[in-house]
Amino acid sequence: MRTIHHGETLDKRRCTIVGLYNREKNKINFGVAICGPRDQFSRKVGRTIAEGRATKNPTLVKEYKNELEKNKEGYSKLSKLGIEVLHEVQEDPFVFQEILTEQYRKHKKTN
Repeated sequence: MRTIHHGETLDKRRCTIVGLYNREKNKINFGVAICGPRDQFSRKVGRTIAEGRATKNPTLVKEYKNELEKNKEGYSKLSKLGIEVLHEVQEDPFVFQEILTEQYRKHKKTN
């Protein structure tokens, strides 16, 4: 299951959050994509970047004690958690920008 949210940070940059639920580990991996000051926002590009990060190198991981069912209620709970993460990014995008920058540096060193 996944959840996708788009929003705007306090400094008016657009962002996309993708949350992927891992049923075996009861964890939700979140990927975050934040537009640079000169980037043109694209939902498709933001979703692709954020989903890639959630899959390969999550920006944020949240444990969920109860299993989320693959039904309307489960999707609703996952969506609420995604909105909470979106609000965290909107309130303090610089923390997430630092995480993303560090992940990018590690990625460049391995390639």
